[in-house]
Amino acid sequence: MARWPVVLALVVAAASSAPVSATTTPPERLLIPYLSGGAGVYLDDTGRPVTSEGAPRTPGIHLRPAVVQPEPELPQPQPAPVPPPADSPAPIPTPPPPAPGYLRADLVAAVAVSNVTSVFCRTDAAWPSDPNLAGATGYWTWGGTTITMRTWRCEGIAQERIGTEAFARGLFVLAHEAAHATGIVDECEADKRGLATMGAITARLGWGFAVGDDAGRYLNDLLRPKPPPDPYCIGRLP
Repeated sequence: MARWPVVLALVVAAASSAPVSATTTPPERLLIPYLSGGAGVYLDDTGRPVTSEGAPRTPGIHLRPAVVQPEPELPQPQPAPVPPPADSPAPIPTPPPPAPGYLRADLVAAVAVSNVTSVFCRTDAAWPSDPNLAGATGYWTWGGTTITMRTWRCEGIAQERIGTEAFARGLFVLAHEAAHATGIVDECEADKRGLATMGAITARLGWGFAVGDDAGRYLNDLLRPKPPPDPYCIGRLP
């Protein structure tokens, strides 16, 4: 309490000496509303009034509020980077359906029938569902141009198969269907014509006439114990 008169006196003294020290004291230090308007002021560390800016509007001397330094912003944790989605596996393409078979251009030339322009070797999986063809190993479509045989009958007609049952059976099926292609309808007559032309077919393939002729006799004898039913007659021919 003893200090208040001193502080006030300093304030008054500063005010009364304002005109004298105006040339040495910055003007802003003299604009203290406490002296002219009765408001409060702020003092510096030595007790001198320094400013009234922001001071309460009540008379008196007030402590300047401590400036609270804002706390430094701490770095915010960054979210862990999300790994890019793994590439989706490439879709597995659906494999195309197996080929229904293949062509044998060499056999077309070998039968030498003008109506036959292709010999198609068809797989069992692609074999027609017609009940009349279920047990057949070859067929000719009337009005068509293609002899169709099962692949395993076509495979028998190969030079390395000469002298085997597979060769004789495959060659006979080809010759039998070629006989139908010439206009023969009767199955027994087609058997006879087929056996008669097997030699000519192998000759055109470059294997000699005797190869096919022998294969025809071999197959006819092979089927004698159990020949196919009528209307076929192979196995019962002389």
